[in-house]
Amino acid sequence: MEKTYIMREVFPSAQGDESVRDGVIRRMKINRENRTAKIDAVFRRIIPKGWLESYSADIGRAYKLTEVAIDPVFDIPSPTEEDILNFAAQLTAGLHETHPMWGAILCDSSAAVRGGSLYVTLRHGNKDILQREKAGEYISEQLKKRLGVSLPTAFLEQEMEVDYKRKSPPTGSFSAGISPPRRS
Repeated sequence: MEKTYIMREVFPSAQGDESVRDGVIRRMKINRENRTAKIDAVFRRIIPKGWLESYSADIGRAYKLTEVAIDPVFDIPSPTEEDILNFAAQLTAGLHETHPMWGAILCDSSAAVRGGSLYVTLRHGNKDILQREKAGEYISEQLKKRLGVSLPTAFLEQEMEVDYKRKSPPTGSFSAGISPPRRS
């Protein structure tokens, strides 16, 4: 029988939320020369990205590592719509780092699960760019890989409202839970 390694047991000096510390390590790669670690871990609930980053930083400080990356998988037996939307919101918020154009397009978007698909309503248009670059496939792949949910992702465009009196550009992030507009 294979031994299970829990984050709190492997890294007892690192501080973090209990749900992060309860993560099960599936694989860990340590580069002694560069003093880096990559940890593949399974969690029983969706962990906010900030918590994972904070815990990674604390592991790095406690064990004198220059970089620690935790690659999460969320083992939720029957993910709810709320779980899916929370994960999608977290995923799209992180796209600013990995896919900056997608992140900018998805800024202020909303999402809903309906009829076996994830619908993302774009507030700022540019659906054609996301489709051409296969952003929906990427989001669906991440849902499958990290949450175990198979859902195609479709983009819808919302009519844009422009406020010419506004002095600063709109800001914001992906907000989950708003239904896409009804089709006529």
